[in-house]
Amino acid sequence: MDNKSAPQGLMVACTCRGRELIVDVEHEEPLTVLSTLEDILTCLTPLVKLENLTEPKESYR
Repeated sequence: MDNKSAPQGLMVACTCRGRELIVDVEHEEPLTVLSTLEDILTCLTPLVKLENLTEPKESYR
């Protein structure tokens, strides 16, 4: 996948809670869009000074 356009059916929503950026992703096959999400986060990291990327907390699932 070249990541020049979003994969079909990909839905991404972002919410900010204080210093946390919460990214919710919906796709019928989430593992197929990991490279797209990695590209998005790689671009955002220097712009918004992201650090400590973690797995979602149970309360966010």
